[in-house]
Amino acid sequence: MTRVQNISQRDLTRGSILWFSIAFILTIIPQLFIFLPIWVAVIFAICLVWRIQIFRMKINYPNGVVKFIIIAAILCMLFVTKGNFLNTEGCTILFMAIYGLKFVEAKTVRDGYILGCIGLIALTSTYLFENSAYLFIFSLITLTTLVAAMIGLQQLGYSFYSKKILLWNAIKIMGLSLPLMAILFIIFPRFPSMLPNMNKNNENHMQAQTGVSNRMEPGSIAELANSETHILWAEFSSFIPKPQNLYWRSLTLDYFDGRAWQQTQSSEILSQPRYKVKNRIGEQRYSVIFDPSHQKYLATLDVSVMDSNSSLQRNSIVSYSDFRFEYNQPIEKKIQYSATYLPNVQLLSRNIGIANYDNMQMFLQYSNNNPKTQALVEEMLIDNPSKALFVTRLLQYFKQDGFQYTLQPGVLQQENSIDQFMFDTKLGFCEHYASATAFMLRKANIPSRIVIGYLGGAINRDRNLVEVRGKDAHAWVEYWDEKEGWIRVDPTMAVSPDRIDLGIDELIGELTGMNNISTWDRLSSSFSALKDRIDYSWTKMILNYQSESQQSLLKELFKIDFVSVFTLIKISLSLIFSFVLVQVIIFFKPWQRLFFNIGDEYFRMVHLANKAYGLNLPKSIAPIELSESLMKYLSAKDQEKVQNMAQVLVCYWYQPNLNECSLKDVKYSMYAVQKLLKEKNVNR
Repeated sequence: MTRVQNISQRDLTRGSILWFSIAFILTIIPQLFIFLPIWVAVIFAICLVWRIQIFRMKINYPNGVVKFIIIAAILCMLFVTKGNFLNTEGCTILFMAIYGLKFVEAKTVRDGYILGCIGLIALTSTYLFENSAYLFIFSLITLTTLVAAMIGLQQLGYSFYSKKILLWNAIKIMGLSLPLMAILFIIFPRFPSMLPNMNKNNENHMQAQTGVSNRMEPGSIAELANSETHILWAEFSSFIPKPQNLYWRSLTLDYFDGRAWQQTQSSEILSQPRYKVKNRIGEQRYSVIFDPSHQKYLATLDVSVMDSNSSLQRNSIVSYSDFRFEYNQPIEKKIQYSATYLPNVQLLSRNIGIANYDNMQMFLQYSNNNPKTQALVEEMLIDNPSKALFVTRLLQYFKQDGFQYTLQPGVLQQENSIDQFMFDTKLGFCEHYASATAFMLRKANIPSRIVIGYLGGAINRDRNLVEVRGKDAHAWVEYWDEKEGWIRVDPTMAVSPDRIDLGIDELIGELTGMNNISTWDRLSSSFSALKDRIDYSWTKMILNYQSESQQSLLKELFKIDFVSVFTLIKISLSLIFSFVLVQVIIFFKPWQRLFFNIGDEYFRMVHLANKAYGLNLPKSIAPIELSESLMKYLSAKDQEKVQNMAQVLVCYWYQPNLNECSLKDVKYSMYAVQKLLKEKNVNR
């Protein structure tokens, strides 16, 4: 016990300090880009400089008073910047600050063990905020440096281990643990996260990046034409529908205040949507991986029904009477859901017991402004046309000269914004045309509503994969027909068919004259495509590997219908125990102790000496001669080991009657020299 206590109180080796410093820097780098505020970065910079100065013996370790002042300052800063910091983000920031202080004050081997444990927790805390494939790869590098530092703590009292040897041993340990890590990932049961939602302050920012919120006014979607914010991946079971059918529904807006459209409580009615299937042609299943939006809305192909086989979807996804779906809480991490696309259905109304709903009065409301547009509607109604004919006339009106689909429609500041668009600027993005269309339909006594979501996306037909980004945000209109139900009408198609047929990227190229792509842009596009493919595969196979996926995989591999959580835990613990047992056996090599042959081990030692120093010593060389041949290459400490080996062998071989050297002594002395020579071979 005394010896262990003495070792734990020894100073950290310079090699361990170096690896701990590298691990500290690598742990902090991704966190500065993910969640740490800038003032914490300043603290870390101070801690790093302080540690370097201690390493150079230019400054002393911080005393208790200094540490107390620093902790108090950190708490004050957290209170000022975060308010109530007793949450996941605030506590993580505080823990990271403590990690920095421990990094500065670590002096002894005991401190090194504590610092290593804190470093492992600090590395893990990053995954509370980010879990990408790139962070995982970076974390493996950081973990390797931490393992190297902790291995360095074990070398006190033995031969000096170079930085190269420490790193190589860490890599070997990591390599040995990877198979167990992969098996445990498959076997260990999945538990739901109990952490509260984070990043709630980013909700408005995400609405600005995704273009989907419960309020739409002129220009709210047009500014997203160049947004590369990732929204979703959708993988289809058989084939991808035509681009003009890729309407991703997210929200329905039914109230117009004279300038903006909003979603009212009347549209937030929890009810299964009612539809009539015309035919089954083109129906297929698809799976969506949806990125964090910090909102509840989802995006589904118009029209879809959620799969009911998944208990997760049944408990967490709710449907509304207007054919949209929401998650039961703001989406703070990537989620996966599956649905079936129904291309040939009739969207019906539903009697839900709310006054004036079935007669569509709520979808006839409009503001009493925009007099020029109202007069235009009255002209179109002069011969009392049918609903279909009026819609045709409206779309024909948008096809006349002057109306343009543009990425820069300008700002409509007048009170009569629709009049300004229809008769003055005639420049608009999808929301301008959708807003004017819905207003004119309601003036014509045709119930209508605006649907916002996304249109199209980047299509990869080889993989049946569609990628949707913020720039694909789109708005269109639905109007009610007593015979046909809700009918989609997209005025954008009348003004700019290319937006529907070719997609937003091709349209931007046409409108900006940038269809000629440079070599650099092609390389950048290829790199971006590779990155997206990695992200998709990582999300699908790793992040979305939850309990249902686990049960499906186990059933496929072992033909087992269901495995309980308790059974999975027992299997996992058994695997860990077996792995540790095997590693202990490999490390201690008990078979060498059972079948130890002095002659073979001595010949092996001579071979290692020849290889390490380029010698040509014969196997029959005497122990004393071997010792003298190695003296000039060794440090004083290593010379003692070689001399001890020679003396023990001489005693055991030539003076066996003295009983001063046992076989155990021979083993330890020879193994010590063999270990020394192996290290020299590694350093060569």
